[in-house]
Amino acid sequence: MQINNRPTGFLKILGTGGDLTNLRLTPNGFFRTLGGSYEIQSDSTYIERIEESENPALNKKTLIIRYNMDNANTLTITYTINNYQGKETYRRVPFTIIVN
Repeated sequence: MQINNRPTGFLKILGTGGDLTNLRLTPNGFFRTLGGSYEIQSDSTYIERIEESENPALNKKTLIIRYNMDNANTLTITYTINNYQGKETYRRVPFTIIVN
């Protein structure tokens, strides 16, 4: 699926106050798939404290996430959950706020 000729899928929102939200974009709109908080530990590691997730195995879990800013607009994270090695890449979404 695409919007404005851009691929869509998951959004990871790392709020400036430590809030963490993952959203999935579907043809029916956005759905929250994960909520919790995060805390940066170093220039390559942060902790996700997951309060609730659409995946029950992640509820109330604390994950150590390794991250790398590949460039100013691309974040790559790696993690391990129950012997599963995960890798995800996120790209900054440019947007403009229009106030009428």
